Amino acid sequence: MLLISLLFSACSENPKPNKAPINIQEANRLFSRAEKLGSENCFDSSIYYYRLGINAATDIKNKKLRGEGYSGIADAFNSVGNCDSVMHFAQMAMDDLKSIGQLHDAYFLAATIQMHCYLLKGNYPPIIQSGLLYFDEAKAANDTGNMARVSTTLSEAYFAISDFEKTIKLRNQAVALLKNSQDKSLLKDIYTQLAVAYNENEQYDSAIIACYHALQSPQRTTSDDAYTYDFLADAYLGLRKNDSALRYLDLSKRATLEISDPINMLNILSSYVVYYNSTKQFSQAITATDSAFALSERHQIMALLPAFWKMRSTAFEGLNDFKNALIAERIADSLNRRNSGEEAQQKMVELDKKYQAADKENTIRHLTKEAQLNQKLTQSIATVLVVTMLFLIAGGWQYYRQRKAKRVIIHQAEKVQFLMKEIHHRVKNNLQVVSSLINLQLRSVHDPNVHDILVDTQTRIQSIGLIHQRLYQTGEIEQVNLHLYFTQLLESLKVVYQNPNQKAKYLLSIPAILLDLDTAIPLALVLTELVSNSFKHAKIECGNPIEISISIHAITDAFQLDYGDNGKPISDIVDKNENSVGLTIVKLMTKQMSGQFVQLNPARAIYKLTFKLKEQRKRNE
Repeated sequence: MLLISLLFSACSENPKPNKAPINIQEANRLFSRAEKLGSENCFDSSIYYYRLGINAATDIKNKKLRGEGYSGIADAFNSVGNCDSVMHFAQMAMDDLKSIGQLHDAYFLAATIQMHCYLLKGNYPPIIQSGLLYFDEAKAANDTGNMARVSTTLSEAYFAISDFEKTIKLRNQAVALLKNSQDKSLLKDIYTQLAVAYNENEQYDSAIIACYHALQSPQRTTSDDAYTYDFLADAYLGLRKNDSALRYLDLSKRATLEISDPINMLNILSSYVVYYNSTKQFSQAITATDSAFALSERHQIMALLPAFWKMRSTAFEGLNDFKNALIAERIADSLNRRNSGEEAQQKMVELDKKYQAADKENTIRHLTKEAQLNQKLTQSIATVLVVTMLFLIAGGWQYYRQRKAKRVIIHQAEKVQFLMKEIHHRVKNNLQVVSSLINLQLRSVHDPNVHDILVDTQTRIQSIGLIHQRLYQTGEIEQVNLHLYFTQLLESLKVVYQNPNQKAKYLLSIPAILLDLDTAIPLALVLTELVSNSFKHAKIECGNPIEISISIHAITDAFQLDYGDNGKPISDIVDKNENSVGLTIVKLMTKQMSGQFVQLNPARAIYKLTFKLKEQRKRNE
């Protein structure tokens, strides 16, 4: 509170009282001044000018202006965390605006701020009750933007009570509303919040898709990227795709360092520790917890300390350092008790342990007395113990054999992965050798037709070789990143076919999804044929660049590739080359992907290719 008071006093203007404004223009001027001061964090002065504007609106009996002023004051108090004042002025704003039927942005701003205060107080039923009412009001006003905002705020209440199904439903509803509205500035934030809900509900594939949508937003900032990459890494950790998780953790760490956000850095360190523990890199996990402790102490952020001590205990246990593992576990339990006020419960636990120990001593004493009185019973117990020991020995031996077999299987799996990478490397090298041989042959060919045929063949070989190169260079040995691979492929095609006197430009919309090898190769060959055809045959006016547009998006149970260039009609070329090698390759590859290849405009090079992934083709079979 002292810091807030100093802030207010530093930026307070202490304006002299003026004569009350008597027109709408003067009231609007005061509100504009208040809004500007609020954007500069001078909330005390901002509230003062809002009050002057409200007095002006009251003098001229304008409830619309007065309601907007009350909404502005509620927003200012919300910025400094004064929930009681927020609730008061938000309700006054809604009462004024609703009485004259003005359910616009100022009304719904007050409503969502009011719901936010309920959320801070942990009072969830009023949020849900009022949120449903405000949503119906926004729907009646056909205000899709505020319908989305209310849905998002309402979802926070369901998220707080761990009702993730309703949280996901509401956030998907907000996404659908914003997609159909003109203002899409909030869409990236809602996609990120949707990814968090999916992760909490262990729907990791859906979380990944939501993160990719957020990353494709043109309005995203470095701060947005930092959090989105972190949520994406959490999803891949949930799917046990550790290499992908580590890649996005590194991206999130880089973005977080740029914006100097200690809270997100602690979240990232937590994910790193989970990754290191799951991959048995226990020393790195302990180092990461050391960094987390130092960062928490520097910024006085203590909420995550119990979780870090728990993960540190797991790391020490993995190193067979049970002493330090026990110490870390006790510190974590102590912090948890301190945070939840369970010292009395701990005392009861200690007393219960003492009681159990005394009870065990009485039982042992009783059994000893029984053994002295009955020798036969002692012999029977001894026999049972011998049998039990033999059973434990046999069980231990079986457990040892299973562990040994498991280590062999893991070793074989690692060996297979290494061999697969080596195979991809050698296939790529062999294709490079074939490409080099064709290149040598090109030097001695003088027939232009033969030269073009050899160049086309060389390009097809290189497009396949590029796939194998990406496979052995990345952690994925059976999948390639569609966006990265196609971007590299298209640039290599430009180098081969582009005329030095004419520029070429790509217009791309390709998602960063992982594509299986049985789909990537035929799709790359089809794209190679289409791009080479555009470079060879597109008739472009002198001085204009060749523009090639490529878009890939998901449709029902399949994917669709839209292709086109800005060349003049090429129907005569297509007719003459109806049985060409390129067209034959396109047809064969389309059939291999269980798809369809259609020329949408017979007078232009505009095509549509539908294709199915390997999993989709298997389901249809």
